[in-house]
Amino acid sequence: RAERILRNSHGLGAYSDSAGLPMVRESVARFISERDGEECDASTVYLTNGASEGVKAILELLIRSERDTVLVPIPQYPLYSASITRLGGTIAGYFLDEQRGWSTSELGLEAAIRHAAGEGFETRAVAVINPGNPTGQVLDEAAMEEVLRLCAREGVVLMADEVYQANAYTRPFVPFRRVKHRLGLEVPLASFHSVSKGMLGECGLRGGYVQLDGFSDEATREFFKAQSVSLCPNLVGQIAVEVMVNPPRPGEESYDLWCQENDASFEAYRRKAALLHDRLNRIPGISATPSDGAMYAFPRVQLPNSMVEAAATAGMQADEFYCLRLLDRTGICVVPGSGFEQEPGTFHFRLTFLPEEAQLEELLVRLEDFQESFYEEFGAPA
Repeated sequence: RAERILRNSHGLGAYSDSAGLPMVRESVARFISERDGEECDASTVYLTNGASEGVKAILELLIRSERDTVLVPIPQYPLYSASITRLGGTIAGYFLDEQRGWSTSELGLEAAIRHAAGEGFETRAVAVINPGNPTGQVLDEAAMEEVLRLCAREGVVLMADEVYQANAYTRPFVPFRRVKHRLGLEVPLASFHSVSKGMLGECGLRGGYVQLDGFSDEATREFFKAQSVSLCPNLVGQIAVEVMVNPPRPGEESYDLWCQENDASFEAYRRKAALLHDRLNRIPGISATPSDGAMYAFPRVQLPNSMVEAAATAGMQADEFYCLRLLDRTGICVVPGSGFEQEPGTFHFRLTFLPEEAQLEELLVRLEDFQESFYEEFGAPA
């Protein structure tokens, strides 16, 4: 494998093609073709410094002025809101439906587009994170079909952030590209993947790709020109992508060991996701939807009015106040829901199930003890 990489590159210290090493792009295309049951051309694959750079590159292609909007999910990973703001565009949020396991809602998407149009904005793209961050949902095909049909009707780009595709525990991950081709829809689709997640988890190597499906030749040329400005993505990240999309095959020397290690990691994630969901829902004042995928739970927490008032006096969001108090009293570090945005009047926090199972058990005991003492101090919510 190392010899093949060396034969098809100039090593790690030299530039590659601006879109990435042809060998790696061909491996990505083969991975996508096998995954989707639909042929993928390597010329539509662009290697990037992590999926984040691919997201920003697509947004840069789409956003022309502050009158251009991109629909992003709420709650959402802040990469989108920060990048849209930096590029001078406007964010239009659509709420995920917590009661339906944080699924997308066609009515919610349509309402966001209509509202933006009424304010004089043009929707350029819809971003979907599946599996979800911070919410941990895995979309079913019915929800995906609704999103794709809406994008086809409105003539907008679909940005499919699928970096957690290997982290689907209770229902299978289905790529948007597969559903799009099954439906035969004409939708420009940009799909993102990364070595930072899954069982690989090499977030420091900064390897990823974006695959452009159904984009016009003109748009593709402009995207390539923009990518060429940065010369090429880093070579270590490109090789990491090769390792991710081209794992050991049956009959190869390392296949059995790879399966053993990969399966062990996956099963540990699955167990911890189930443990977190079960135990969080036993804690008074906390409720959580199942973490079907990704690496997070995003539970709702009920906060008493006295605490909300104390937070306002301190100049903080209520959930920020809660999370800082949790950190101070227990050493547990979570992210307040307001950092991802949330439906008004609700409070959440994000925590990960990456720690070892014994550590996670200890964390949950501490969280339950904290919640009890917190309500003793501020009173239980009405």
